[in-house]
Amino acid sequence: MISRTFLIKKTSSQYLKISIVQLNFFNNQYLDKNNLIIREKNIIDNIKENKSDIILFAENDYPVLMDNKNIIFIQDNIKYPAKIIIGGTRKEKNQYFNSLFLIDKNSYQKFDKKILVPFGEFIPFRKIFNFMEFIVGTSDYSKGTDKRILKLNNNINFLPVICYEIIYFWKLLNQDNFYSDIIINLTNDSWFGKFSGPYQHFYFSKLRAAEFNKPLIRISNNGISAFINNYGKIIDYIGLGNTQTKNISIRIYDNKKNYIILHKILFSLIMILIVFCSILNKKNEDK
Repeated sequence: MISRTFLIKKTSSQYLKISIVQLNFFNNQYLDKNNLIIREKNIIDNIKENKSDIILFAENDYPVLMDNKNIIFIQDNIKYPAKIIIGGTRKEKNQYFNSLFLIDKNSYQKFDKKILVPFGEFIPFRKIFNFMEFIVGTSDYSKGTDKRILKLNNNINFLPVICYEIIYFWKLLNQDNFYSDIIINLTNDSWFGKFSGPYQHFYFSKLRAAEFNKPLIRISNNGISAFINNYGKIIDYIGLGNTQTKNISIRIYDNKKNYIILHKILFSLIMILIVFCSILNKKNEDK
């Protein structure tokens, strides 16, 4: 901790004025067409009224298919130079993608989710498990092939992470994004209700911020949404089940050193210890 504090004091930094918007809609509300109209209006109203540099919404918050027409509709309501980050479903050549969109007044970028949830976003062996279609629908999501990095501006790049991808620490960093400045994690935990799932998922996000040494912004449809600094400390948050907007200035440091290698070593040692203890316990039982 002391060495990290020393490194930060010796590096320059910049700030981003950011808003997270937690809409708190439930999964069954996607089925109500009138509610989709209300949801879209809510998103547009938030974009019009907000004065932050970056305005963030959750995974698949946009209630209808994200096509060029709807992207232009969002752009028409953006106050320059604000940027919008929002999750939505897009379609390309009869394939559907769970995507994160970075939209500004004149252009947009997107990242398609790479690590999909079985029986949530696709059905393995669909012919056998076709009774699960009431959850997933008749079409599967497809895996994305984009590089896991998007550019906020000329100076700041971010690591896009959708939903439970945040758990797979060994799959997130690579040579393309190793020196990215910030992590942005969009998720929808409303499937778990108010049980332990949203809290467990949230704590994994804190771990990624600390081991990657990057500030993390997490926005969940129904909570928990938060600003987390590069130590894994919660700066501010929106609680589970709340409908709220939070504004904060995030400090972005020039220091890009991260601690993923140390955590991988520690993870490997723990797994070796667990296996060793299991073998030792088995031998004692056989005596």
